[in-house]
Amino acid sequence: MYILGIQNDIDAGAALFKDGKIVAAANEERFNRIKLYQGLPEHSIAYVLGAENISIRDVDSIAYGWMNGLDISHVLPKLVTRCVAAAQENPSCIKLLQERIYWEQKTDSETREKIIAYLKKQGVYDRVKFVDHHHSHAYSAFYTSPFESALVVTLDGRGDFRSGTISTAGPDGWKELDFVTTFDSLGYFYALITSALGFKYNRHEGKIVGLAAYGRPARALPLMRKMIEYKNDQPWAHLGDYYRPFFKPLPVKLPGAIRSYSREDVAAAAQKQLEDVTLAWISKYLKQTKLVNICLAGGVFANVKLNQRILELPGVENIYIHPNMGDGGITVGSALYLAQAAGAMIQRPLEHVYLGPSFSSENAVAALEKYPVQYEKLSTSKSSIVSELLQKNKVVGWFQGRMEYGPRALGSRSILYHARDPKVNAWLNERTKRSEFMPFAPVTLEENAVTCYENWNPEQLAAWFMTLTYNCTPEMKKNSPAVVHVDGTARPQVIRKKHNPDYYEVVRRFHADTGALSLINTSFNHHEEPIVCSPEDAIKSLLRNNVDAIILNDFIVQPKGK
Repeated sequence: MYILGIQNDIDAGAALFKDGKIVAAANEERFNRIKLYQGLPEHSIAYVLGAENISIRDVDSIAYGWMNGLDISHVLPKLVTRCVAAAQENPSCIKLLQERIYWEQKTDSETREKIIAYLKKQGVYDRVKFVDHHHSHAYSAFYTSPFESALVVTLDGRGDFRSGTISTAGPDGWKELDFVTTFDSLGYFYALITSALGFKYNRHEGKIVGLAAYGRPARALPLMRKMIEYKNDQPWAHLGDYYRPFFKPLPVKLPGAIRSYSREDVAAAAQKQLEDVTLAWISKYLKQTKLVNICLAGGVFANVKLNQRILELPGVENIYIHPNMGDGGITVGSALYLAQAAGAMIQRPLEHVYLGPSFSSENAVAALEKYPVQYEKLSTSKSSIVSELLQKNKVVGWFQGRMEYGPRALGSRSILYHARDPKVNAWLNERTKRSEFMPFAPVTLEENAVTCYENWNPEQLAAWFMTLTYNCTPEMKKNSPAVVHVDGTARPQVIRKKHNPDYYEVVRRFHADTGALSLINTSFNHHEEPIVCSPEDAIKSLLRNNVDAIILNDFIVQPKGK
């Protein structure tokens, strides 16, 4: 049985399941090179179907992770009650409430009609099932996790008039315990702060996470509480002059209020408020359910520091975050929803995300011949060549096998460098035209993780996918200072040999040669561009001086004359 998951909103993409197992997944940005592309994912659909050599007419079901409308029996009552409370608190926000509902219904309707038209043209519209947006997020988290039972939490900007849900999942079934309305969005809260500080909303929130470590949260916390807080046992926004449940325009009084503080203090306060509100909401249901494992999905959980705080909650044994936690992951989640409903034996946990396209040596040579580069086939092991390059302070582009699904480079399309130089964040970010406040992430052998990260546990699969931070040990801080943030944390990818043998061997060899506990692993791309997909993308990145050399399949590639 084939199930195709598709979505054409932000970070559009496709995923394909065969008999309960994910066989291919990718997002459109990697093919058309438009960051977080919003539109029909034609290349992604063609890729995932081609991975199984089938056509869209061979698919049994098609999942689309937006219902496009109000769940009258479930969502509408709380939404109406929330509108009344907001109007009582601030009568002037009534127009804002109307605008939010109208805009969401109109936008989703237009987006959905485009996918309907496409499916009708393909002759498969009768196979599509529309899945609630937050159900899609929730299923992506639980059904790729290792847990038999868990508390499942979703938080994002919005989807189907909600911005979050909290549920229990396990052998006894699925039960939703609570949800957050579209008006009370922690995703919009953090995006507004991102925009007000001069960065791009819905894209640069990670910069705020890094910047927060440099600030003092207490100073600007009163302003954050004017925007959103934990009230009435849930996240509760104060709609009006300081908070709007939209990405733009900014609330009228927010820019002026923010100018009273340093950007570091604003970032620190926003991070603290996000953590406080989220932890309070989750804690309520941890106590109620007595569950010890938590699954997370939705764009808010791209916040790796928040995820660490959740793992540190009393009573929590383990957490798992879907690797493609944002809307790019609802293709997988909506397909899993249909697979579970159909009684398929879902293969879990998700052990790796190498689900994108790979390219043959013939493909590579054809691309190499188009550009002013010199290349040669490796006569020795890849790991020894990379180790030699890194010891010579060369920045290496690592291009091997199937591309990663999700927003993180995890050893298929990565830039590698040693972690000894604490100044690397400044000069390598300048080289790739990035403006980051968080250090590059480390990749660490699983057998070295206990030496590097406090409270490390091999059952924490979230660290396979670089989705949470850890406090670093004194030995890690001394050995690999370039990947340790000013607050003493790092967001590692912990690698097992069975998941990516060649990549594992590079890290192991460099450790054997130098004693380094970790390597820098950052995404192979130029700033504001998607991670490279094809050999041609990688070569263009080399020629922009992002890296000194590429290990491309079995070739070493450098600019001519080097």
